[in-house]
Amino acid sequence: DAIRMNRSVKFCIENNRVLLKEKIGTVWVSFMAFELDKDVSATINALPVFTGIGTVAPLCSIYVWNEHYRYKISLSSAGRVKVEEV
Repeated sequence: DAIRMNRSVKFCIENNRVLLKEKIGTVWVSFMAFELDKDVSATINALPVFTGIGTVAPLCSIYVWNEHYRYKISLSSAGRVKVEEV
């Protein structure tokens, strides 16, 4: 959505919900959210902001897991995404 709409979008995980936020004035406001399945958990070590030109800051890792699998999703500043099973 950040590139398509040419705006900055913040990615957050709160209470097992994924939130996408846009900055309105000085406040980040949620414009899209979805609940993770009750059997899936996720954490994030930073609050990355995707820009309209495809970059991401700061670098971060997102961990997603259930009782059988655990994945680490790494986001680079150049907008690259790496997914690995841990």
